[in-house]
Amino acid sequence: MEDSPLSPDFPTFQDLQDQEFPDCSAGNSFVNQLDATLSFKTVNSINSILKNDSSIWLTNQENSLRKEYRTLTKINEMFEKVNDNMDQAALNLQQFSNTVEQTDQLLDVWINILSQSIHTQQLFSDPLWQGKTT
Repeated sequence: MEDSPLSPDFPTFQDLQDQEFPDCSAGNSFVNQLDATLSFKTVNSINSILKNDSSIWLTNQENSLRKEYRTLTKINEMFEKVNDNMDQAALNLQQFSNTVEQTDQLLDVWINILSQSIHTQQLFSDPLWQGKTT
Protein backbone atom coordinates (compact mmCIF):
# COMPACT_ATOMS: atom_id res chain seq x y z
CA MET A 1 0.00 0.00 0.00
CA GLU A 2 1.16 3.52 -0.75
CA ASP A 3 1.15 6.12 2.00
CA SER A 4 -2.18 7.87 2.29
CA PRO A 5 -2.44 11.51 3.47
CA LEU A 6 -5.08 10.55 6.05
CA SER A 7 -3.46 7.60 7.73
CA PRO A 8 -0.70 5.10 6.96
CA ASP A 9 -3.25 2.27 7.06
CA PHE A 10 -5.79 4.02 4.82
CA PRO A 11 -6.00 2.38 1.37
CA THR A 12 -5.19 4.43 -1.71
CA PHE A 13 -7.36 4.62 -4.79
CA GLN A 14 -5.04 2.16 -6.55
CA ASP A 15 -5.43 -0.31 -3.65
CA LEU A 16 -9.20 -0.08 -3.96
CA GLN A 17 -9.05 -0.63 -7.71
CA ASP A 18 -6.91 -3.71 -7.25
CA GLN A 19 -9.25 -5.13 -4.61
CA GLU A 20 -12.30 -7.05 -5.80
CA PHE A 21 -15.62 -6.80 -3.99
CA PRO A 22 -17.64 -9.93 -4.67
CA ASP A 23 -20.62 -8.83 -2.58
CA CYS A 24 -21.92 -6.00 -0.41
CA SER A 25 -20.23 -7.29 2.72
CA ALA A 26 -16.84 -6.36 1.25
CA GLY A 27 -18.09 -2.82 0.65
CA ASN A 28 -19.30 -2.69 4.23
CA SER A 29 -15.86 -3.76 5.46
CA PHE A 30 -14.36 -0.86 3.50
CA VAL A 31 -16.74 1.54 5.26
CA ASN A 32 -15.82 0.01 8.60
CA GLN A 33 -12.13 0.37 7.77
CA LEU A 34 -12.70 4.00 6.77
CA ASP A 35 -14.47 4.66 10.07
CA ALA A 36 -11.66 3.03 11.99
CA THR A 37 -8.91 5.04 10.25
CA LEU A 38 -10.41 8.44 11.05
CA SER A 39 -8.51 9.60 14.06
CA PHE A 40 -9.90 11.47 17.01
CA LYS A 41 -7.92 14.51 15.90
CA THR A 42 -9.51 14.39 12.44
CA VAL A 43 -12.98 14.18 13.92
CA ASN A 44 -12.20 17.13 16.23
CA SER A 45 -10.87 19.12 13.26
CA ILE A 46 -14.01 18.38 11.29
CA ASN A 47 -16.19 19.34 14.25
CA SER A 48 -14.24 22.58 14.68
CA ILE A 49 -14.65 23.41 10.98
CA LEU A 50 -18.34 22.57 11.11
CA LYS A 51 -18.77 24.68 14.24
CA ASN A 52 -17.01 27.68 12.67
CA ASP A 53 -18.85 27.20 9.38
CA SER A 54 -22.15 26.82 11.21
CA SER A 55 -21.56 30.08 13.10
CA ILE A 56 -20.81 31.79 9.78
CA TRP A 57 -23.84 30.06 8.32
CA LEU A 58 -25.96 31.16 11.29
CA THR A 59 -24.71 34.73 10.90
CA ASN A 60 -25.55 34.65 7.20
CA GLN A 61 -28.87 32.99 7.96
CA GLU A 62 -29.64 35.56 10.68
CA ASN A 63 -28.81 38.40 8.29
CA SER A 64 -30.94 36.80 5.62
CA LEU A 65 -33.82 36.35 8.08
CA ARG A 66 -33.49 39.95 9.30
CA LYS A 67 -33.58 41.19 5.70
CA GLU A 68 -36.62 39.01 4.99
CA TYR A 69 -38.27 40.29 8.20
CA ARG A 70 -37.72 43.92 7.12
CA THR A 71 -39.14 43.12 3.70
CA LEU A 72 -42.19 41.44 5.23
CA THR A 73 -42.66 44.38 7.59
CA LYS A 74 -42.66 46.76 4.62
CA ILE A 75 -45.11 44.52 2.76
CA ASN A 76 -47.38 44.44 5.84
CA GLU A 77 -47.26 48.24 6.07
CA MET A 78 -48.16 48.45 2.39
CA PHE A 79 -51.11 46.09 2.88
CA GLU A 80 -52.27 48.13 5.89
CA LYS A 81 -52.20 51.27 3.73
CA VAL A 82 -54.06 49.47 0.94
CA ASN A 83 -56.62 48.23 3.48
CA ASP A 84 -57.05 51.75 4.90
CA ASN A 85 -57.44 53.14 1.38
CA MET A 86 -60.06 50.49 0.60
CA ASP A 87 -61.98 51.43 3.75
CA GLN A 88 -61.78 55.10 2.78
CA ALA A 89 -62.90 54.23 -0.77
CA ALA A 90 -65.92 52.37 0.64
CA LEU A 91 -66.83 55.43 2.74
CA ASN A 92 -66.37 57.70 -0.27
CA LEU A 93 -68.57 55.44 -2.41
CA GLN A 94 -71.27 55.47 0.28
CA GLN A 95 -71.11 59.28 0.44
CA PHE A 96 -71.28 59.44 -3.37
CA SER A 97 -74.31 57.11 -3.33
CA ASN A 98 -76.04 59.34 -0.75
CA THR A 99 -75.26 62.41 -2.87
CA VAL A 100 -76.69 60.74 -5.99
CA GLU A 101 -79.86 59.80 -4.07
CA GLN A 102 -80.29 63.39 -2.79
CA THR A 103 -79.68 64.74 -6.29
CA ASP A 104 -82.32 62.36 -7.66
CA GLN A 105 -84.81 63.63 -5.07
CA LEU A 106 -84.00 67.26 -5.94
CA LEU A 107 -84.44 66.49 -9.63
CA ASP A 108 -87.84 64.92 -8.90
CA VAL A 109 -88.87 68.10 -7.05
CA TRP A 110 -87.57 70.27 -9.92
CA ILE A 111 -89.43 68.15 -12.50
CA ASN A 112 -92.66 68.55 -10.48
CA ILE A 113 -92.15 72.34 -10.27
CA LEU A 114 -91.40 72.55 -13.99
CA SER A 115 -94.38 70.38 -14.84
CA GLN A 116 -96.64 72.57 -12.70
CA SER A 117 -95.29 75.78 -14.26
CA ILE A 118 -95.90 74.40 -17.77
CA HIS A 119 -99.45 73.45 -16.78
CA THR A 120 -100.01 76.93 -15.28
CA GLN A 121 -98.58 78.63 -18.38
CA GLN A 122 -100.90 76.57 -20.61
CA LEU A 123 -103.90 77.61 -18.48
CA PHE A 124 -102.97 81.30 -18.68
CA SER A 125 -102.42 81.00 -22.40
CA ASP A 126 -105.82 79.38 -23.02
CA PRO A 127 -108.32 82.07 -24.02
CA LEU A 128 -111.23 79.86 -22.98
CA TRP A 129 -110.05 79.47 -19.40
CA GLN A 130 -112.18 81.54 -17.12
CA GLY A 131 -110.39 80.88 -13.91
CA LYS A 132 -111.84 79.24 -10.88
CA THR A 133 -115.55 79.55 -10.55
CA THR A 134 -117.27 79.23 -7.27
